[in-house]
Amino acid sequence: MIHKLVSVILTNYNYGHYLSEAIESVLNQTYKNFELIIVDDGSTDNSKEIIQKYTNAYPVKIKAIFKENGGQGSAFNIGIENATGDVIAFLDADDYWYSTKLEVIIPYHQKYDGVQHNLLINGESRYVFLEKQGASTREDFIKYGFTGAIPTSGLSYARDVLKKKVGMIPEKEFTICADNYVRSLFLVYHDTLTINEPLGYYRAHSTNHFFNNKKQHMDLLVSATNQALERYNNEFNCELPMCEDHIYIYANRMYESLKIKSSDQKRYIIYGNGYAGNHYFERLKSSNQVVVAFASTYPTQESFNELPLWGVKELKDHEDQYDKILIASQQMVEIYDYLLEQGLKETKIIHPQM
Repeated sequence: MIHKLVSVILTNYNYGHYLSEAIESVLNQTYKNFELIIVDDGSTDNSKEIIQKYTNAYPVKIKAIFKENGGQGSAFNIGIENATGDVIAFLDADDYWYSTKLEVIIPYHQKYDGVQHNLLINGESRYVFLEKQGASTREDFIKYGFTGAIPTSGLSYARDVLKKKVGMIPEKEFTICADNYVRSLFLVYHDTLTINEPLGYYRAHSTNHFFNNKKQHMDLLVSATNQALERYNNEFNCELPMCEDHIYIYANRMYESLKIKSSDQKRYIIYGNGYAGNHYFERLKSSNQVVVAFASTYPTQESFNELPLWGVKELKDHEDQYDKILIASQQMVEIYDYLLEQGLKETKIIHPQM
């Protein structure tokens, strides 16, 4: 029997209209050996009343911490400081877990100090295509500087590693995206097991702090990655290069996950005419692969990199002219689903796995 105590850290700022659903999703877990620590980061809506209702009903199970507004990093820090469990699992107040989430992840925590799992965006599509279970996320960090893509509500870690190794999150810097810091610094020391099965609901909405601060998010991701790389170099006397542009790291990791061999000699369509598409093109050219065309959901020009730029109609009309479609976009899940909906053959499509 596995009896690890899980400290669930639920952080909230003005998400009163979602908060009850998040709390209920924890209380309804089939794995019952948990404590729920709710950290309210100075909310000005009705969050406090909702939290107090639950602490009154579950005084042993739930601990509430009300603090002045300081951002996600400070909320994480105080939650970790008050946690007593063997494992810490994070949950954003605007998301919720499926009932078997803890039951699924805890057996893996017998072997792994870090576990991450997929989420369903608004209950419809996966957050990302993840690498097959057991793939080394730490190896990706060392080889590519890639620290993963799963957000807060899909992350769980051994408490002693977070406290003794990762340490305090820089609160002034990581008022948002503290999950990037934790995820990155953890990989300096330990691997993280990947579960591609969605075990929670990720809510994309107009007040989502990530979607409203994408530029800041990317800047903080670069900062977190570089702090992790610097610590790795200092700890293990290495000289891993610093990250200047996370878009390059992401594009490079996407291409590597396609596992294209120079001996393949297939005819490719690159679906995406942005940075990643151009990166794919240069990599394919360097290995003497044949690129027939680029493609896009809404092409606004006739060509890209001196090759035709097709829409779905052209992909269907010229199906005999290519062998594989390579998805070159961070919106890989949405594009994959769209191509299938439009009648493209699944066997023709290759998507990255992150």
